[in-house]
Amino acid sequence: MLALDHGGRPVGAAWWHFREPLLVVTPDGAPVPELVVAVMPADRGHGVGRCLLDALTARAAQHGYDRLALNVHILNPAVRLYSRTGFVVAGKGRGPLGVAMIR
Repeated sequence: MLALDHGGRPVGAAWWHFREPLLVVTPDGAPVPELVVAVMPADRGHGVGRCLLDALTARAAQHGYDRLALNVHILNPAVRLYSRTGFVVAGKGRGPLGVAMIR
């Protein structure tokens, strides 16, 4: 998923993947898609990340995924965005300060 500004300039992107080892699985062991979200520094705080999350959530639902996960550094300001959009901490993520979140 690519976010463009009114002039067609890319300002962000988001996608999901299934990276091994899996970050989160459902209670029955099914893999949960792991999101990656990136927004250009100058465009952060203007709703780009929220739009990308909403669009990717809708696309995931079309593919039959009712849960999404992500890995975020605990000090990353994006944690606030993820929390506001319904993600909750699910456990340790990747890296020494990584946190797994799920929605």
